[in-house]
Amino acid sequence: MGKEPSAHEFAKQFVESYANARKQFNDAQWKDIWSSSHNWNRLMLWRNVKPPDPLEKSVFHRTAEIMNLEYWENEPLKLDGPFYSSDAVPRFNFPFPIIVAFEHENFPFDFGHEVMKLFSVRAPLKVGVTYVWPDPRAGSVMEQIERIHRTIVECFEEIQRVVGEDPTAEYLFLVGSDEQADGELAWYCLTFTAAEKPTAIRFTRAEAA
Repeated sequence: MGKEPSAHEFAKQFVESYANARKQFNDAQWKDIWSSSHNWNRLMLWRNVKPPDPLEKSVFHRTAEIMNLEYWENEPLKLDGPFYSSDAVPRFNFPFPIIVAFEHENFPFDFGHEVMKLFSVRAPLKVGVTYVWPDPRAGSVMEQIERIHRTIVECFEEIQRVVGEDPTAEYLFLVGSDEQADGELAWYCLTFTAAEKPTAIRFTRAEAA
């Protein structure tokens, strides 16, 4: 039975899983994966679709496995895929209770939708993952990360005016930054609890375990 991971523990294991996956590919193979949304989702997200060779599990699938949790891929509540206890038995084709609810979005300009979903579900830990890269139309990677931060703050404040939640519930937002536009990602994370406000908390670099 897996225990409920903290946001800090999840970030370390996620970045470690990503780093281990990256090591399996040479630069040319990585460029092909990074340039295809389908192949990137195979690498990062899906459980029931084989990831690119020689990987056996996607990054999210491997992250769940390390934490001794199960990964349900079938988008309950239109989530990309929650983690749930290895002792739990899904009922009515639904994993219950959800321990980690997560959303993964390839394009940062669509990430606000995922943020709203995470603020609308109940779980001890909610995780959102997206990416930024240099783009003259969108600004520097740090400007884009700041824009994502503002979206998180605005959504948090809006939902708090309507409904509260367990003050110990944690949030983790991870941004993969393609700073050199070469598909080599640096990860930034933002963590806070429902009792806190993300306003004064900033994204910081996330390191592997």
